[in-house]
Amino acid sequence: MAELKKKNFSDLPAFASDIRELLKDPKKLPPVESWNPEREGEIDIVINSSGEWLYQGAKMERLSVVQLLSTILRKEGDEYFLVSPAEKLKLQVDDVPFSVVMMDVEGEGVEQSLHFSTQVGDCFTLSPEHALRVSYNEKGEPSPYVHVRSGLEAKLSRTVYYELIDKLLELDDSIEREKVVKQFKAPVGAFIENDLPAVGVWSAGKFSVF
Repeated sequence: MAELKKKNFSDLPAFASDIRELLKDPKKLPPVESWNPEREGEIDIVINSSGEWLYQGAKMERLSVVQLLSTILRKEGDEYFLVSPAEKLKLQVDDVPFSVVMMDVEGEGVEQSLHFSTQVGDCFTLSPEHALRVSYNEKGEPSPYVHVRSGLEAKLSRTVYYELIDKLLELDDSIEREKVVKQFKAPVGAFIENDLPAVGVWSAGKFSVF
């Protein structure tokens, strides 16, 4: 890999303009997975644990630019990059790049669907494609995440987390096992109360275990 060079923030308007030119259809995500630029560098952008984009410690206030840059995010291993056909820039992500800030409930019971919206405007429905993952810390405390696209995840905000808690149901014998989606991760040494009944939520015809 070539030596990383710092990208100055003043270059971002031109960078964003190049991306807009590539996006003839603004509703269509760019094919970042197929782009392999030779020029690589890094940029002093941090996405903090709340999903805020910061440049040199200051919040980026232009939502349109943040939304545009979010469409060219790519994850490689544990690292994140902004990728265009001409350039690949490494940035820092403290946890995950997205935050679910809104949940809309459609229907109820088995017919229920949970629709999520992120801080940058991504909208999707909890489903096997956008699966729930629950990570537990050393104390056994849960942090819920949901898959957005191409390995990029969103963490549920505190408000959405409590709204989701209100929808939890116990997993019992009345629920067909082929409809159950289990996705969670616990660190080595975490203490989880395995004798407690499993709980989850219905969405898009599947029961996602929390």
